[in-house]
Amino acid sequence: MKIAFTTEYSYPSKCGVWNTVYNTAKELQKKGHEIHIFSSNIIKGTSQKSKSYEIIEGITYHRFPVLFKIGENGRVWLFQKHLKNLKPDIIHSHSFRHFHSCLTPFIAKKLKIPCYLTTHGPFLEDGVRNSFTQLLVDSFDLISGRYVLNSYRKVFAISKWEIPFLLTLGCKKNKIPENVINQMWDTAVEFGNYAFNAAHCLSEDQVLYEKSKKQFLKVSEIKSGMILDSYVNGNSVEDEVVQLIDTGEQEVYEVEFSNGLTVECTINHRFLCSDHIYRKVTEILEGDYEVVSEV
Repeated sequence: MKIAFTTEYSYPSKCGVWNTVYNTAKELQKKGHEIHIFSSNIIKGTSQKSKSYEIIEGITYHRFPVLFKIGENGRVWLFQKHLKNLKPDIIHSHSFRHFHSCLTPFIAKKLKIPCYLTTHGPFLEDGVRNSFTQLLVDSFDLISGRYVLNSYRKVFAISKWEIPFLLTLGCKKNKIPENVINQMWDTAVEFGNYAFNAAHCLSEDQVLYEKSKKQFLKVSEIKSGMILDSYVNGNSVEDEVVQLIDTGEQEVYEVEFSNGLTVECTINHRFLCSDHIYRKVTEILEGDYEVVSEV
């Protein structure tokens, strides 16, 4: 099956939406599907631009120049003709209210194929957007929001808190499959057990082994794009650093292991234990668990 994704950014951008698209695409690719990514040519967080067309790891990328933008992520890029010519079997669009996700269902309708939307929670608290951008958002929701949402076969909310917002906008409840939301939540919880461990809980002076440079570096010296070991389901795998997050000043403890290794971390840092569960330092001390991962 030929599957097309439409999304604001694509490889090598670093952002949560693109990570979701990429991981979904790779899983579908493993099942034998042909994958095409349609996005802007902007590399998020940089002034650089990607090639308009390339194939990476068997995934075909179609990228387009941005004509203009509204706000931080509201970019307008024209992809309609190329998507129609591709004639995919399914289209999956990401990020509600974006230009590309507004056009996608109408392209799908002309092609007589199903299309799906993953919203990615664009429902921000009051005062986060500037007044002009908020006016545009409110106007869109009032005039077009209901129509766009119900033009998709299914709307995938990334969490349950989004559902009331979508229903208020007029999205039909039977278009929001709750079993998908539950699966996403379970995946997020499992991922959260290890994915953000180092970013949230280690001292800036803690030393880690960086695989691409083959040297030990302090957390404060780690940069995006570097490769570290990560523990997934009890297995050590190489993982690329996406971002380091400074969580401010916190009380740091030095944890010493029986093999002489020491780790500087907060009390909430998690270690993989012999029962294959990631546990906080407090849990390990109280339950006398055996740690099998070093960081």
